[in-house]
Amino acid sequence: MIAKRWFERTIRVLGNLRVPQEQRGDLAVALLQDSAYDWWKRVGAGVPEPVQWATFDRLFHEEYIPEHFVEAKREEFLKFTQGELTLPEYRQKFDELAGFGLDLVPTVEKRCKRFVEGLRPDLSTHLIIAPRSDINALYKNALDLNAALIKKAEYEQTLGVSSAPSRPPPPQKAGTRSKRSFIAPSNSHQSKKVKSAPAQSSAFVQKKGKSGDGFHNPICDLCGRKHPGECWYTLGLCLGCGQAGHFRKDCPKNPGEAFSTAPAAPAPAAQPAQSQKSAAASS
Repeated sequence: MIAKRWFERTIRVLGNLRVPQEQRGDLAVALLQDSAYDWWKRVGAGVPEPVQWATFDRLFHEEYIPEHFVEAKREEFLKFTQGELTLPEYRQKFDELAGFGLDLVPTVEKRCKRFVEGLRPDLSTHLIIAPRSDINALYKNALDLNAALIKKAEYEQTLGVSSAPSRPPPPQKAGTRSKRSFIAPSNSHQSKKVKSAPAQSSAFVQKKGKSGDGFHNPICDLCGRKHPGECWYTLGLCLGCGQAGHFRKDCPKNPGEAFSTAPAAPAPAAQPAQSQKSAAASS
């Protein structure tokens, strides 16, 4: 692309200066720099002077703008689309590639048609019926439409953000539960405390059942009372306070009162069921 631009600029300068055709070859050679001039020293050694413009034109294109390069650019032009390019970037690239395929878009109408075809779909669908007599006017219409679409998208995004809090949560399918209900308590101290006091929990629930909160338990066959969980009788615990080491008749905290709310004691030592039955009978 750099070589093509240099060549076109050289033609424009020589034409503006009205340089005669027979002198343009030598002046073009004088404008070469660096590696381009090194190239000419190699290939121009056998070229007779004065250098004819047609000779310079042919040698320059063979070296820097060969035919296979031009064909590749023509194919690129036919398939070129905007993609993620901005409109100014698309316009610039479109004009560059169109320079290799002027015969593909010989008229303004065809050039405008190809320009619209390469635009993003949200732009091309609105401009497909736009006038095609001036590609600059068509480009301005594309800029205005693109600005309107951006404004619309920003407005819709604002509406979406402002209305988001009022939207109801999505309904859950039948039989599903929230993930939060499966999360265990994070306080390990509280968890240990609950595990170490089964007797206190049982007594508390039993007392709530008696207060008329709707919680009912069947009558225990062993102790003849209503209570949740495993019976204190089978655990060898006092039926008055739920602690180990004594029986209800000797209970220092709740003598004669079963299933109290006294705090639970450490894990009780196993006691024979027969001795508990004897104590229960004596009471």
